[in-house]
Amino acid sequence: MGKLACLLLSVSLLTGCFGSVPKCSSGASKEILLNLLIRDMLNASHEVLSDRDLNKYIQVINVRTTDYDKQLKRYTCEAIVRFGDQLDYPIYYESVIDEESGEHMVYTDRLNIKQAFGLTHVVNGIILKVNQGKNK
Repeated sequence: MGKLACLLLSVSLLTGCFGSVPKCSSGASKEILLNLLIRDMLNASHEVLSDRDLNKYIQVINVRTTDYDKQLKRYTCEAIVRFGDQLDYPIYYESVIDEESGEHMVYTDRLNIKQAFGLTHVVNGIILKVNQGKNK
């Protein structure tokens, strides 16, 4: 009987963990956000940064939760994306759990042409720095 109670308690605890919305500052939210940004910027340059280089040169900092909608299970967030020592870029995003799939999703506005060009230039500089380090 005791084993069954422990099993049910464990299952209910695990279910609760998967149903909660990851906060703005969670590693998962920041990783998805970076992947979205980098994918948008690198589509033009066709270059790839390894996860190690991405984490070394591009960071999400000063994360702040600006709102939490309990009914929609959604955090509204703002942060700074720091590109090496060249640029700090303010960004606004949302962290949600998709009701149908239960998957963690992050939404942000797509970059406009001017922003994408400027950020792509900075990312290409980072890629050049990474490649020069590999050639030494």
